[in-house]
Amino acid sequence: MNAPEAHNMGRAASTPRFTRAFAAIVLPWTARTHLRAALGSVPDAYPDQWTPLANWHITLAFYGDVTPARLALIGEGLSRAAASQAPFDIWASGVGSFRTGATWIGVGGARDELTTLMLAAQSLSDDAGPHLAEPVAHSRDRQPIPHITVSRKGCSGQSTAWALADYRGPVWTVDRIALMASHLGRRHGERTHYTTLAQMVFGATP
Repeated sequence: MNAPEAHNMGRAASTPRFTRAFAAIVLPWTARTHLRAALGSVPDAYPDQWTPLANWHITLAFYGDVTPARLALIGEGLSRAAASQAPFDIWASGVGSFRTGATWIGVGGARDELTTLMLAAQSLSDDAGPHLAEPVAHSRDRQPIPHITVSRKGCSGQSTAWALADYRGPVWTVDRIALMASHLGRRHGERTHYTTLAQMVFGATP
């Protein structure tokens, strides 16, 4: 891990006893605004149906509440995974939903590379699988499906599918993994938000 990354991880270790952590690919602003415009075409959607644009990301792995020591080990593992990975291009494409009614946007492009990253990130979790904080989409062969959750509320499912079935967003180059913290809303009406703890650049020396 290079000096800036180590500095970020040091700040993470000074936070409370546990950090609600996950690994992710963060969408660039151009991809977010393009997708938000597409969601605006969905009929019958109510104003607060969509999750905040600033929260959109592709989850690689969710680790739950971890200690500073565990967080540091996860950061080291993600750094090793990033070190052996070359940049690749992806884009948001298509739409799906969970049984809970939450809506997600799929990912096109270098899916094999992205799936490999997801499996590497998930291998760092002590509780991979049954204790995830949000549903995980899987293919028929049980491989994780990369996706962007855009709504956690069950409504307008058919309208969303109809409006976004052919959606394709702009291409962007993925060149890093983000280790992030999830901060749950503690008061009524307060939404969950995320902060970046460290970024692991592809090809960098861990």
